[in-house]
Amino acid sequence: MRRLVKVLSTAYLLLCLGFAVLADEMLAVSSSPWFYVIAAASLLPVVELVRRERLVRLVTLGYIVLLLFLPFFSFTPVKPFRQFYWSIHKGMTPPEVSHELDRQFASNGRFPRPGGGTGDESGCFQLDPNSRYYNAELIVVKMVDICLAG
Repeated sequence: MRRLVKVLSTAYLLLCLGFAVLADEMLAVSSSPWFYVIAAASLLPVVELVRRERLVRLVTLGYIVLLLFLPFFSFTPVKPFRQFYWSIHKGMTPPEVSHELDRQFASNGRFPRPGGGTGDESGCFQLDPNSRYYNAELIVVKMVDICLAG
Protein backbone atom coordinates (compact mmCIF):
# COMPACT_ATOMS: atom_id res chain seq x y z
CA MET A 1 0.00 0.00 0.00
CA ARG A 2 2.82 2.37 0.90
CA ARG A 3 4.51 1.76 -2.46
CA LEU A 4 1.25 2.49 -4.31
CA VAL A 5 0.91 5.81 -2.46
CA LYS A 6 4.48 6.74 -3.49
CA VAL A 7 3.82 5.86 -7.12
CA LEU A 8 0.50 7.73 -7.23
CA SER A 9 1.91 10.84 -5.56
CA THR A 10 4.92 10.86 -7.90
CA ALA A 11 2.62 10.43 -10.91
CA TYR A 12 0.43 13.27 -9.60
CA LEU A 13 3.42 15.61 -9.29
CA LEU A 14 4.66 14.71 -12.77
CA LEU A 15 1.18 15.33 -14.16
CA CYS A 16 1.07 18.74 -12.43
CA LEU A 17 4.51 19.58 -13.82
CA GLY A 18 3.49 18.55 -17.34
CA PHE A 19 0.36 20.67 -17.10
CA ALA A 20 2.40 23.65 -15.84
CA VAL A 21 4.92 23.38 -18.68
CA LEU A 22 2.15 23.00 -21.28
CA ALA A 23 0.17 25.94 -19.90
CA ASP A 24 3.30 28.08 -19.79
CA GLU A 25 4.21 27.33 -23.39
CA MET A 26 0.69 27.96 -24.66
CA LEU A 27 -0.20 30.98 -22.51
CA ALA A 28 3.11 32.22 -21.01
CA VAL A 29 1.61 32.01 -17.52
CA SER A 30 4.93 31.79 -15.65
CA SER A 31 5.14 35.58 -15.85
CA SER A 32 2.19 35.85 -13.48
CA PRO A 33 2.40 35.42 -9.70
CA TRP A 34 -0.94 33.58 -9.81
CA PHE A 35 0.79 30.78 -11.67
CA TYR A 36 2.98 30.16 -8.62
CA VAL A 37 0.05 30.39 -6.22
CA ILE A 38 -1.76 27.68 -8.17
CA ALA A 39 1.43 25.61 -8.49
CA ALA A 40 1.98 25.80 -4.72
CA ALA A 41 -1.65 24.88 -4.08
CA SER A 42 -1.23 21.81 -6.26
CA LEU A 43 1.35 20.56 -3.74
CA LEU A 44 -1.22 20.43 -0.92
CA PRO A 45 -2.33 16.82 -1.62
CA VAL A 46 1.24 15.53 -1.10
CA VAL A 47 2.32 17.68 1.88
CA GLU A 48 1.99 14.87 4.42
CA LEU A 49 3.88 12.44 2.19
CA VAL A 50 6.75 14.89 1.72
CA ARG A 51 7.48 14.63 5.43
CA ARG A 52 7.52 10.84 5.43
CA GLU A 53 8.69 9.59 2.02
CA ARG A 54 12.12 10.36 0.57
CA LEU A 55 11.12 9.70 -3.06
CA VAL A 56 8.15 12.08 -2.84
CA ARG A 57 10.40 14.67 -1.20
CA LEU A 58 12.89 14.45 -4.10
CA VAL A 59 10.17 14.64 -6.76
CA THR A 60 8.60 17.63 -4.97
CA LEU A 61 11.96 19.38 -4.81
CA GLY A 62 12.45 18.74 -8.55
CA TYR A 63 8.95 20.08 -9.21
CA ILE A 64 9.70 23.31 -7.35
CA VAL A 65 13.10 23.80 -9.00
CA LEU A 66 11.69 23.25 -12.49
CA LEU A 67 8.85 25.69 -11.84
CA LEU A 68 11.31 28.33 -10.67
CA PHE A 69 13.35 27.97 -13.87
CA LEU A 70 10.31 27.87 -16.17
CA PRO A 71 10.21 31.65 -16.90
CA PHE A 72 13.72 31.48 -18.34
CA PHE A 73 13.05 28.82 -20.99
CA SER A 74 10.93 28.99 -24.13
CA PHE A 75 10.15 25.99 -26.27
CA THR A 76 7.81 27.89 -28.59
CA PRO A 77 7.73 31.54 -29.75
CA VAL A 78 4.48 32.19 -27.86
CA LYS A 79 6.14 33.14 -24.56
CA PRO A 80 8.48 35.81 -26.04
CA PHE A 81 5.59 37.16 -28.11
CA ARG A 82 3.39 37.51 -25.01
CA GLN A 83 6.26 39.13 -23.14
CA PHE A 84 6.60 41.60 -26.02
CA TYR A 85 2.87 42.32 -25.78
CA TRP A 86 3.12 42.94 -22.02
CA SER A 87 6.17 45.20 -22.44
CA ILE A 88 4.58 47.73 -24.82
CA HIS A 89 2.48 50.46 -23.26
CA LYS A 90 0.71 53.73 -23.98
CA GLY A 91 3.00 56.58 -25.03
CA MET A 92 5.73 54.49 -26.65
CA THR A 93 7.12 55.64 -29.99
CA PRO A 94 7.59 53.26 -32.96
CA PRO A 95 11.36 52.96 -32.31
CA GLU A 96 10.66 52.04 -28.68
CA VAL A 97 8.17 49.38 -29.80
CA SER A 98 10.76 48.03 -32.25
CA HIS A 99 13.35 47.97 -29.47
CA GLU A 100 11.01 45.88 -27.28
CA LEU A 101 10.44 43.51 -30.20
CA ASP A 102 14.21 43.22 -30.70
CA ARG A 103 14.64 42.46 -27.00
CA GLN A 104 12.33 39.44 -27.27
CA PHE A 105 13.25 38.36 -30.80
CA ALA A 106 16.93 38.99 -31.49
CA SER A 107 18.04 38.87 -35.14
CA ASN A 108 20.15 35.76 -34.46
CA GLY A 109 17.72 34.38 -31.88
CA ARG A 110 16.07 31.02 -31.59
CA PHE A 111 12.70 32.09 -33.01
CA PRO A 112 11.95 34.10 -36.17
CA ARG A 113 10.98 37.72 -35.71
CA PRO A 114 7.21 38.36 -35.98
CA GLY A 115 6.03 39.91 -39.21
CA GLY A 116 4.73 43.46 -39.43
CA GLY A 117 5.69 46.74 -37.86
CA THR A 118 4.39 50.18 -36.92
CA GLY A 119 3.37 52.98 -39.22
CA ASP A 120 2.10 56.54 -38.68
CA GLU A 121 -1.42 55.54 -37.58
CA SER A 122 -1.28 51.88 -36.63
CA GLY A 123 0.87 48.81 -36.38
CA CYS A 124 0.42 45.09 -36.56
CA PHE A 125 2.62 42.19 -35.47
CA GLN A 126 1.85 38.59 -36.38
CA LEU A 127 3.81 35.89 -34.61
CA ASP A 128 4.47 33.57 -37.53
CA PRO A 129 2.23 33.96 -40.58
CA ASN A 130 3.82 30.89 -42.22
CA SER A 131 3.10 28.50 -39.35
CA ARG A 132 -0.37 27.08 -38.89
CA TYR A 133 0.35 26.76 -35.16
CA TYR A 134 1.09 30.44 -34.47
CA ASN A 135 -0.56 32.43 -37.27
CA ALA A 136 -3.48 33.43 -35.02
CA GLU A 137 -1.20 35.26 -32.55
CA LEU A 138 -1.65 38.91 -33.50
CA ILE A 139 -0.98 42.28 -31.87
CA VAL A 140 -2.58 45.41 -33.35
CA VAL A 141 -1.58 48.83 -32.01
CA LYS A 142 -3.03 52.28 -32.71
CA MET A 143 -0.71 55.25 -33.02
CA VAL A 144 -1.77 58.82 -32.16
CA ASP A 145 0.74 61.66 -32.62
CA ILE A 146 3.44 59.06 -33.30
CA CYS A 147 2.85 57.40 -29.90
CA LEU A 148 0.96 54.32 -28.84
CA ALA A 149 -2.63 55.09 -27.91
CA GLY A 150 -4.43 53.45 -24.98
